[in-house]
Amino acid sequence: MAQAISSLVSGRPSDAIFSADGQSLFVAQGNTISRYDVASGTVTASYSAGTSLGGLSASAEGRYVVAVDLDNPFSDSYYTVRAHTFDLTAGSVATASYESFREATRAGYVRNFDDSLVLTGDRALVTGSNAGPGFGQKILNLDFATNTLVTTNMLSGVNIVVSSVDGAVSFISASNRSGGTALSVLDAAGTITASLTLYGGQAAAVSGTAGKALVAAYDSLTVYDLSLNAVIDLSAAHSEWRASIPGAAFSPDGRTLYLLDASDDTVVALSTADWSIVSEFAVGAPITSSNDGSQRAFGDRLTISADGQHLSIIADDRLVLVDLTDAPAPIANLYGDAGNNDLTATAATPNVFGLTGNDIMRDGEIAARLHGGLGDDTYYLTNAGTVIDESDGGANDRDTAYVSQSGATLMAGVEVLAFVQGASGTLNTGEREGVLIGANGDDVLNGAGRDDSLIGGGGNDRLFGNAGNDYLTGSSGNDLLDGGDGFDVAIINATSGSGTLTYGEGGSLIVTTGDGVDTLRGIERIQFVDGWLSLANIQAINGLYVELGGRPANLGELMFWSQRLDSGRPLNEVRIAILDDPLGRDHGVATITTLYQDFGGRSPSAAELDFWSGQIRDGSSYANVRAAIIDDPLGRDHTTEVVTALYNEYGGRDPNAAELQVWQTNVRGGATYADVRVAIMNDPLGLDHSGATLGTLYQEYFGRAPANGEVAVWQDLLRHGADYGSAIDALMRDAGSAAIVDRLTGTAQADTFDFGTDPGHATVAGFQPGIDKLDLDRAGYDGVNPLDMDHAREVLALDGSTDVLLTFGAHDTILLYDVSLHQLAASDFMV
Repeated sequence: MAQAISSLVSGRPSDAIFSADGQSLFVAQGNTISRYDVASGTVTASYSAGTSLGGLSASAEGRYVVAVDLDNPFSDSYYTVRAHTFDLTAGSVATASYESFREATRAGYVRNFDDSLVLTGDRALVTGSNAGPGFGQKILNLDFATNTLVTTNMLSGVNIVVSSVDGAVSFISASNRSGGTALSVLDAAGTITASLTLYGGQAAAVSGTAGKALVAAYDSLTVYDLSLNAVIDLSAAHSEWRASIPGAAFSPDGRTLYLLDASDDTVVALSTADWSIVSEFAVGAPITSSNDGSQRAFGDRLTISADGQHLSIIADDRLVLVDLTDAPAPIANLYGDAGNNDLTATAATPNVFGLTGNDIMRDGEIAARLHGGLGDDTYYLTNAGTVIDESDGGANDRDTAYVSQSGATLMAGVEVLAFVQGASGTLNTGEREGVLIGANGDDVLNGAGRDDSLIGGGGNDRLFGNAGNDYLTGSSGNDLLDGGDGFDVAIINATSGSGTLTYGEGGSLIVTTGDGVDTLRGIERIQFVDGWLSLANIQAINGLYVELGGRPANLGELMFWSQRLDSGRPLNEVRIAILDDPLGRDHGVATITTLYQDFGGRSPSAAELDFWSGQIRDGSSYANVRAAIIDDPLGRDHTTEVVTALYNEYGGRDPNAAELQVWQTNVRGGATYADVRVAIMNDPLGLDHSGATLGTLYQEYFGRAPANGEVAVWQDLLRHGADYGSAIDALMRDAGSAAIVDRLTGTAQADTFDFGTDPGHATVAGFQPGIDKLDLDRAGYDGVNPLDMDHAREVLALDGSTDVLLTFGAHDTILLYDVSLHQLAASDFMV
């Protein structure tokens, strides 16, 4: 084949091995073994048997190929496990079967053999950790002449067999054993020459020439001599390969160990003299790292031909053939050492290995691959294509990645993801647990379903913890801290005494400090510099302060009482403390007095004040005070008077007995007189009355009927607190009344406003009570007191100012701007 690296087979085969002479490659897919000519890459023969083949091995003289079947028939509670012997010289296939233990007794076992090993003397060993009774099956001997399977006295539970390229030595590993994994070295006749028990170990490669065997055990990669004495722990010498080597092979001369590195989909060549890296090249296909049997392809993920010229690689989606004589393009790597390194990737060295130490690694603005290794490493990433590989890092280190691109997600093995200064946008934890840190821009930090820590920077950030128990820190700026589900803590970098806490929309909390105004949602606790505030009880605490103290609780009070309640103290302690405070006592007296005035039409006696103050202290509510006042005959009479007056003003009629009873009940239960007014206004009779009244006012002050929509606008204002006095005030102030309403303005001197014999309608601006005079002497109002309730009332202007409206007869109205009724006296009038 004309290129160094080529894809020989599309789709992942189950197994692939070279022939003893290295000229052919046997590839198993489904129930077929295809024989490829290595030189041309073409199929020269195909052999089929069984259902799903794997666990290939070939005889040294090239006559036999043995395969185990991975999908065996099941009948009458038995699996019939099979091995197939292909006689390439005769062109025939023989199937040997073994009836397994009852499936019903050992469910999950006894389904198939695991691997095979052709020996001298026209026979083979077939292995199967799950191929018979108990927790393992003795290795079976397959005799080619009789096509029979006979159990041996060899090690039980074997599932992986690897052999040297010349077949002189083999290396087997047995799993599914309570005492760990047994490793054994065999000679060409199948005799065990050395054994070792190692928990979790898998045979990976063996070389009789080099006198070495390689074992992969979880996150370690160890070289042994053929007596199974440890020679070197490669995972310690090269931590970048920790748990990432699914295949290995020694060269025929024993001088080179090839490793298939799944962390960056490459093949690494090591010198067996000093275990240094000789070269590395890319496979050009994805490689999954796993030490289980299916992923290791019966120990054949990486194999080498007997002439040392070719490598076979079972990738995730194809079979790759490497021509070592055509020198695959090497990858130059940059390595640190055991110290704390500062390493930058370049186009020439895109793969960077920090090894041990607390390293700084930069991608150099290229799509690099950075391997931190052990230690607390820091990454600076400027290219979105850069990959961080922390699979060889320790479980207890703390690695940080600084990025400049928005939308980055926390990488595997990295604990902290942060923006570099000057960058801004969105950071995500994805499905991992970790820390997100913003910079000085307006950042969005998204946690997921884990316990995350989100830290904003100097901008107006939005932090979303989502599920999990999260810690959210806004830092400076006006931030949104949304905890989501779980028990979430908002961290405020200020003392409680320097901040304020208020309620926002939708039940959110607003925390204002010198660092900014933060909005909190879905938060269960606030952590200040000087203590914490549990939010489980603050609504109850604050509600008591508002009800009983007449003010919201400050942060210090909320923190104190929330911690007391969290420790098991009763809520009534808060009530008693508020009422025992002088401000609380004063507020209680004022509240009770207001209730008596609003719903009883009078002030309470001293005895009533004392009684209700005691009741409130003992746990009663102001709603009970109101109900008691209205239940009193004087209270009922007062309520009747107020409701009747509202019906008169806004409905143009008296209420009937049923309406009075309904409103007595509703006001007792908490309804306000404003509720009564709105109900009257919304009644068809009330709408008719207000429409007619407004029409009369427009005619009186504008000389016309209301235009389209004007009545509806005023009806809405009346529902929301305005009265007809406000309507008259607005109409008289409006420029549209200029033809009917006179406009008078006083000076700084003592003015007399003479209204003659026909005052009509007038507004007076700048009237000075006690200095100016209103002359009504010739208006025919002898003996009238202008300040009695039939003639004078305060009205609230739509701009919020207070005016006095004086009404004499149907068509004489005087409006005094910005004057209160209590400022006027009889001496201000000339009558």
